[in-house]
Amino acid sequence: MKKWIILIVIVVILMFVMASGLALAALKSDSAFFRIPREMIQSLLSGEKFSFGLLTNTFDIDEISSDSVKGINRIEILTVSSDITIHLTDSSDIEVALKGVFRTTGNKPVRLEKSKKGSALSFKVEYPKGRINSSSDMKMDVYLPKSYENTLKVTTVSGDIMAKELLNEANIFDSVSGNIKIDKILFSDVKATMVSGDAIIGLETVREKAVLDINSVSGNIRLDFAKPLGANKNKEDIKVETVSGHVDIYLPDNSSFTVKYESTSGKLSSDFPMTIESTGKFSSSGTVNQGNGQIKVQTVSGKLSLYKN
Repeated sequence: MKKWIILIVIVVILMFVMASGLALAALKSDSAFFRIPREMIQSLLSGEKFSFGLLTNTFDIDEISSDSVKGINRIEILTVSSDITIHLTDSSDIEVALKGVFRTTGNKPVRLEKSKKGSALSFKVEYPKGRINSSSDMKMDVYLPKSYENTLKVTTVSGDIMAKELLNEANIFDSVSGNIKIDKILFSDVKATMVSGDAIIGLETVREKAVLDINSVSGNIRLDFAKPLGANKNKEDIKVETVSGHVDIYLPDNSSFTVKYESTSGKLSSDFPMTIESTGKFSSSGTVNQGNGQIKVQTVSGKLSLYKN
């Protein structure tokens, strides 16, 4: 019975990966073959009507919007296909720039819309109502004040999310096929959700308690810790869930943590000498040094590798 369950799970994974690959091609490619599927997906996500047509109008997009972050405890950035790069600045204002080319059968371009409600501030790429068909090659640059300490949420479908450094306390990243690459987060709370995009994140704990929660389907995940996990009695809580994506975690030699790994067919490998607490067909757990930090990884077929950096 268990063999049949495993077989069914594997078939479902293969079907999902194939579907994800087609969706990724439709979102990324600008060829005629993928143009209609891509625009159907984007129209569905934006809630607008789709119909066939030629991209007859081209608009050069160059929009900038800004606001003060004083009194703001949540900032949201929302796009469909634009790559997002976050830069830290010494300014007290956040500035968002959207630049590139927008092609459409309609007669109106996209707009960069800003809205504020209470202590929440958002910047969104807004598509014109009633658009028929479109294609875009746009990039978004977010200039975030170093002084901003609260929540940042970035949402995209196929665009990549990139930053050299983030200093605020809480970060939320949502992506379908776009990649996430953050060189360093001084984190206490990080959440990321992906489908097929990969994530490479460098982390440095700044508080005694820190939470990292990543969910993915087929994307690979790499976590690089600049400082030892579990040092100075820190209680970091690292949780990663994937279906077929692999998880690579790089840690300093003197890290202290417990690890719990659950998988149907994936494998666990470690550079660290580990005291094994339990092992079974689909799960295993162990302790490195005093076991202050917590690492919990769940996969179906993805493997977990722990490396010394």
